[in-house]
Amino acid sequence: MRAEQAVNEMAQEVLWRQAKDHAKRTGEPLAEALEAVLQTPAGRLTGRTRTVSKSVWAKSTTTNT
Repeated sequence: MRAEQAVNEMAQEVLWRQAKDHAKRTGEPLAEALEAVLQTPAGRLTGRTRTVSKSVWAKSTTTNT
């Protein structure tokens, strides 16, 4: 995370990392893992604030972690 990022951007990145970890653990496709993460209390709170952007999606699918 960068210092100039908005809180919303940081929250979105955290949700994507959680979704990627969930997908690795369960074998679910990333989209389904993201839906599972968004159903958690933290995911619902962040989802209400703003939906996950396509740019974060693109970044998360091209970043190797």
